[in-house]
Amino acid sequence: MKVSEPMDTCKAEGANAVYEIVVFGAPMGKERPRATSFGGHARIYTPKKTQSYEARFSSEWNTKYPSQEPLTEALIVDIWCYFPLLKSDYKKDGSFTKSGTRKLDGVEKPTKKPDADNIAKAVLDGLNGIAFVDDSQVTSLSVHKRYSYKPRVKVTISSDK
Repeated sequence: MKVSEPMDTCKAEGANAVYEIVVFGAPMGKERPRATSFGGHARIYTPKKTQSYEARFSSEWNTKYPSQEPLTEALIVDIWCYFPLLKSDYKKDGSFTKSGTRKLDGVEKPTKKPDADNIAKAVLDGLNGIAFVDDSQVTSLSVHKRYSYKPRVKVTISSDK
């Protein structure tokens, strides 16, 4: 069975460094901001679920690259989102159904929510000020959605020089 996932690599630090983090769990998109009224004044806030999800990316970055200063140059960001298979993609014996195999082989791709752009917003906001000074430095961005029996989000950041 072909696996449609890039290899996990970590290249040398420095001018041509490639930084990579993996956050395990099903991919999530950035939720819309919420508004509330308190004392006659409107207050806009980010939902707790989104704040928590974004914090997982900054935490993983700080764990893997504890002494790394935020990057300052133009950046290329690749985001690989691996969605969980459904229960119906497994047979009773634990093997994969035809549908499950097609998903793992990349023949069937997740065309469901969350949208790729909302996933990217959550990831970039979580790394903003931590991995890079500001997400405006991202000059090339790609988001790939696939299925896997190990749901996760893999983020690769490299210089766009």
